[in-house]
This record gives sequence, C-alpha cells and structure tokens, in this order.
Amino acid sequence: MEIPTQITKTDYLNFLLFFYYKRNLAQRIIFPFLLVLLCSYNLTYKIHYHFLPIFLLVFLILAAIVFIFWYALPFMISKWRISKRFKSGNSVEKRTFLLAGHGIETTANNKNTFVSWQDIKVAGKTESFIFLRLYNKDIYLIPLKSFLSSIHEKTFFNEIHTQVECNKEHNVNRMYAKGWFGLIPLIGFFVGIWLIVESISKYKDKKLLSIGIASMLFTVIIYSYMIYYFRYSEQFRRDYAPFSKEYLTSLVSDIEFYKSQKGYYPDSLEELSSINKIVIINDPILNTKNGPNSGKFYYKKLGDKYTLFSCGIDKIPNTADDIFPALNNLDTSKIGFIRPK
Repeated sequence: MEIPTQITKTDYLNFLLFFYYKRNLAQRIIFPFLLVLLCSYNLTYKIHYHFLPIFLLVFLILAAIVFIFWYALPFMISKWRISKRFKSGNSVEKRTFLLAGHGIETTANNKNTFVSWQDIKVAGKTESFIFLRLYNKDIYLIPLKSFLSSIHEKTFFNEIHTQVECNKEHNVNRMYAKGWFGLIPLIGFFVGIWLIVESISKYKDKKLLSIGIASMLFTVIIYSYMIYYFRYSEQFRRDYAPFSKEYLTSLVSDIEFYKSQKGYYPDSLEELSSINKIVIINDPILNTKNGPNSGKFYYKKLGDKYTLFSCGIDKIPNTADDIFPALNNLDTSKIGFIRPK
C-alpha cells in the first residue's frame, strides 16, 4: 500500500503549532502549572514580608523558564529540523510511504528511509493529516487527501496504530529510564504521577507502575526528613546557632538606627520594618511561628534600654544556652543593649 504525498513547509509549520501549543492543551498545561506553583511556594514560603509579590515574581520567572524549555525550545528545534528538509529551496516535499513488514519505507528526493514500528513514538490524526512522531524527534505528515478513499485512509492508519500498540513492550523500556528523574526531589514526585498514569492508561505495565510509586515515595521520604530536621531536630538548631548570632548582631544595628531616627527604642521588633523592609526578626533556630515568642528573637524594651537574644537550642528563654549578639568589639555603654542577669 504505497501512498504518494506532497507536503509544503507551511503544512509542517502549521502542524508544529498544533502539536506543541494546541494538542491536548489542558492536559499538557496542568502538570507544568502545578510543578511551577509548588516550586514557587517551596522557594518563598519562609518569606514573611511581601510574600505575595515575591511569590508572583518567582512564579512568573519559573513559568517563563518552563515555557521556554517545555514548549518553545522543542518547537524551535522541530522547526529547525523541518527547515533543513527544505534547505534546497524546494517549496514542496514529495514523499511516498509504503507499509512494510516491520515498519514503513519512505522515499523523498531519491533517498529511502526505513522507519521501524519501534521507532514511532506517536501515531495520530488531525483533521488534515496522519502524523508520525519518532523517538529521534523526526515528524512525518501524510495528508488525508492523499488517500483514494476514507476506507483506504482508515485501513492505513489502523495498521500503523495497531503495529505501534503491539510494540509498546519494547517502547516501555524507554519509559523505565524516565524513572531516574524520580531521584530529583519534588520534580520526581510529578514524574512519578506521570509514570503511574502512563503505566495504567497506556502500557499496562506493573514494573513502570512500581517505578512511578517509588519516584513519588522518594520525594515524600526526602521532604519528611527535611520537615523533621528543620522543625524538630536538635542538630538543626545547633547547625543554625551561628546564623542566629549573626542576625542578632545585625539586629542591634537596626534597633540603634531606629532610635536615631525616632528618638526612642521600638516597643516590638515588628516596628523595625517601618525603616527597614528586609530586617530579619525571626529566629532561624525556631523556624516556626508556633514556637516561643511566635518564632521571633526575644526582645524586650526596658525604658531607655532593651534586651535581645535567641532562646537557644532548648527554645526556652533565660537559660544557659541563650544566644546573644556578638558585640565584643563594641562599647556597649554607648548603646541601649543589656544582657539579662
């Protein structure tokens, strides 16, 4: 069954627009949208000031990156590959397709190419074309008008579709390799969902299903450990104690600057944001709003003096492990800071 075709460069470009930007649009948008949404939140949820505008900025930046690499770049690469076919200046590509025993023989410009069934990643139909997309990213179009009748066209397509389906067992091996992406926390979780859906709806493969589940569990285990480490681990508080001392030292400068501007010390650390929008008042050791002093450094105004410290590793104020600003090289008699007795 040999099919002679004539395809223009415009036909290919219109198809690429359909394939990358219109085909199954809702299904292809929801996965990257959720990925960008969760990544944006994961990067910004600890920001307590101006969270929404910063979150939106990060979301837009990540969305732009995903769009470029997920849609625009593959489209441009495919467009470049198509342009190579027409580099001789011909406005029309004349190509014939012939069903063979183990694939399709295609001829163009006196050059024969054999495409095995195992090389075909997607075989589908639009209103105007039967299309074949290979694993090497090549695309072939067969206009429906090239067939003698609709029965002829359906027979040809059903044969291709049946052969591609029969070779899924070989193609599923390519999907196993996608499981390595499951080792990337968070991204691997969504890769796992995708592999599970593919294993159930398309490949009916238990091994692929197991790889998908393992990819999801890897992210769950990693994030569970991170939550435990950051919120409950004493080792985390020990590791972050130097940061608390550094932030406290900087905070003393912010408090003293506040007094130089206002003439008095603030009643609370929150008031410092009126002169410094990026001041850090949250204790990284506590790492939660539900901890002592709502997760902030301990601050108390004492007339024209004040005390400031971190509750330390035990998260209890006024104990031996409290952390104070590093003011060894500063004359404390000239500032309002005092250590509690």
